[in-house]
Formats: sequence, structure tokens, C-alpha cells
Amino acid sequence: MAGVPLQLLEYRPDVKVAEMTLASAYYTTNKARAAFYPGINITATAGWTNGSGVTVSNPGQFMFQALASLAQPIFNNGKLVANLKISKAEEQIAKMNYQQTILEAGKKVHEVLDLGFGKCRMCVCGPADAKKYLENHELIRVATKYPNIAKDYFYNTRHQTVEIIKLNGSIELAPIVGLSEVIVDIVETGATLKANGLVPIEDVAQVSARLIVNTASMKLHKEAIDDFISRCERELERRS
Repeated sequence: MAGVPLQLLEYRPDVKVAEMTLASAYYTTNKARAAFYPGINITATAGWTNGSGVTVSNPGQFMFQALASLAQPIFNNGKLVANLKISKAEEQIAKMNYQQTILEAGKKVHEVLDLGFGKCRMCVCGPADAKKYLENHELIRVATKYPNIAKDYFYNTRHQTVEIIKLNGSIELAPIVGLSEVIVDIVETGATLKANGLVPIEDVAQVSARLIVNTASMKLHKEAIDDFISRCERELERRS
């Protein structure tokens, strides 16, 4: 996969924004989780008293009083639960966006081992009758979270001219609202596609967790990396 070395990814503005958004989402979730714990409020008063318990302006006996109260979030528990669920959802979205940003950055790496888990497919999907657009190589609109991958597939593999529309979120809605004819997305069970009246039309690539190595590291630390790969292979064999 052509692109920039891994060392330079951290300087890319899109990667930095995605990273900071994810960090902010983590903080928001922790803040929402902390809201379930009791809070302690401490108040204090001070003044001069004449002995009868009434604070006066004339000098008398100096009195200092501190009160502490324990606030337990009981009556707003439903609101706290809702806030936590929203925060967790936003954190998950931020995590997915970060992963997509890294994937789209086009890292220059060696793919050295398929770890065999997290398997799914990246597919061209759409309504059942959208297959004709691909068979006839028509000029169509393609909505996706992965514009570089979609463009490479249609232009270099299918040799079909298309309009790529980058979207985030539930891109399954794009064909429904007329924004695109098809989408390119990761498919695991196909349940979300089915719920929106879509079907997988063509496979773009098989997706799974892979062990990758930076090009420079492969040259500088080849012996150590080869040893690590061998140990991973033995462990995968043992578990299979």
C-alpha cells in the first residue's frame, strides 16, 4: 500500500485531529461515569458573636462553623445513565473515525502475517437492482468512509469511472435517500445492510487483523522482527 512512512503519520493534520477527538471522547466518557459517584460540598461561615448565637458587628467571641454535605445522585439517575450511554456511543464513533483515518492514510508497510481474527469483508453494496450499474460500467455515485480504497478498486480493478462521495456515520442510508447508487463499506454479518434493504454486490477485499511492519524497521531490526513473527506463527498454529 503506497503512502507515507509510519513515523510521519503523527504529523498529519487529519490524524492529529482524529487522535485529539478520540482523547476528548475518552475524557467525556470518564466524566459521565464519575457523575454516578457521590459529591461532597463543604461550606463555612465566620464572624463575631455575643454568646447568644447571633452574629453581631461588635467584637465579642469569634465563631467559625464548617458544614459538610453529601450529595448522592439518586433522583437524576436516569439522566446520568442516558449521558453515559451517549458518551460511550460518541467514544465508539471517535474510535472508528480514528481507525478509518489511519487506514486511509495509506501507510507504507509490509504485511507479514494474517492473524486470523476480526474477519470481515469490504464490499460494494446497494439495492439488489444496483448490480446492473456495475455490469454495464455506468457512471455512478459511490458513498464510502474509505474514499482511497474505493477509488483504487473502481479505477484500477474494475476500470470503471465513478464519483466518490466521502461520508461518515450510517452510510447505508445514502442509496435510500438518493445520495448514491452504491456504497463501499465493511460487512461482517450483513444484518445492517439487510435492515436497510441493501445486499453485498461485489467483494473489494477480505479484511482481518494483520501484523504489519514499517519498511525502515524491517531493514534495521530484521532479525528481531523475524523472531517475533516466528513466535506469532507458532502461537497461531498452537491455537488452530
